[in-house]
Amino acid sequence: MCVGNDLSSGISFYAHFSRVAPDPAVWEGVLCLHLANGDILVSRSFASSRTRDLADAGAISFRCVEPCQTWRLRFDGMARRVTTKRLAVGLHTDGPVEPLRMDITARAVLPPWSAGSIVGQDFGHMHTEQAMQLDGAVTIAGLTTNFSARGFRDHSRGFRDHSKLAREGWSFGFTPSGKVYFGVRIWQDDGPGFTAGMLFDGKTIHDVSAMEVPPVTSPSGDPREVQISLGGDFGTVTVSGQVTAATPFTLLHPIGQALGVDVDDPAATMLVEGPLVFEWDDERGYGWLERLARIRDLPR
Repeated sequence: MCVGNDLSSGISFYAHFSRVAPDPAVWEGVLCLHLANGDILVSRSFASSRTRDLADAGAISFRCVEPCQTWRLRFDGMARRVTTKRLAVGLHTDGPVEPLRMDITARAVLPPWSAGSIVGQDFGHMHTEQAMQLDGAVTIAGLTTNFSARGFRDHSRGFRDHSKLAREGWSFGFTPSGKVYFGVRIWQDDGPGFTAGMLFDGKTIHDVSAMEVPPVTSPSGDPREVQISLGGDFGTVTVSGQVTAATPFTLLHPIGQALGVDVDDPAATMLVEGPLVFEWDDERGYGWLERLARIRDLPR
């Protein structure tokens, strides 16, 4: 996964790759690109690739250029222009498309963070995160816009079963002074919960051992005003912010990520992705918030 939020251009994106069971050579690639006018360009594609350094789903690919240092994200294909309102009322439908090109180089700004060996979790048995500097360009309808922002890439390994996940919150953020946070908290049906993350105070990387994040209450990403708290040997840090856009997905069971929300299935697992702006110690920062919930658990 590679995620970035560029305040200067008003463009933010979420790109996710996963192997498709039962053939691990087949990749699924999904992209949501939030635009400054509120529109979203989305794509979901599949392709077979046996190259070890490349996640390749056809239109979209993510290549390791130098391990733990440099990656390249590319999209060259057609995307569908939608809105949050449209995706929030049902699964994504086919229709008119338009050309989209992205070419983003991701360079490490901090060493990779790892949760180590993970036991008893339905999202995988290994998970890493890394803060990155993302630079490149996005071309829509022949108009090219430069993209430059801090972001994150993450990677999980092991069998994943979305049907066992009850709730989740994942967030990262950067400030102009150089502070960085990342945190994830997962609730599942069986077995223990999972909380992990890191906080960089400008000098030292600290482990995060506690996280509080408000649950998502609608396919539109409500509440948009949020407070996220992280705890560890540094004490407690709370960032207060606003989710400025939202793209809802349906996580298929056991694996797969469909655009839009299957609101008619109470057992459906909903994932909402969106860029975040926040205040942290009197600094205005930017980042991302991801939240998961089941349709049956949403307020009526």
